[in-house]
Amino acid sequence: MVEPKKDLFELISQVSNVNVYQTRPEIIDTTMNKVTITYYVSGNQPMYSISKELLLQDVQVVVDIWGKNSTLTSAKLIELEAIMIDNDYRLVFNADVPDDETYSHLNLRFETVL
Repeated sequence: MVEPKKDLFELISQVSNVNVYQTRPEIIDTTMNKVTITYYVSGNQPMYSISKELLLQDVQVVVDIWGKNSTLTSAKLIELEAIMIDNDYRLVFNADVPDDETYSHLNLRFETVL
């Protein structure tokens, strides 16, 4: 079975001017147009052959983008989606989450088959 966490961290870290975490930090850095991206693997389902060999894995990843305004978070969404598509992940869900007036928050879901 493939564990995708490390690869996901490396992919997401390719987005320019971001902090990447697996859980939301207490304080989100929005200085100098910085964006915080958090992620976790929400599903990792292996499928096996009758002879118990791994055939494939369905992987789902939840990503949240936090920034000081929607213009900035939307730009990072476009950048992230291009990176993920190049690595066989597809955006299957995108929501603009109402948050307090401090942050713009986007919630995304990507899927792939490994």
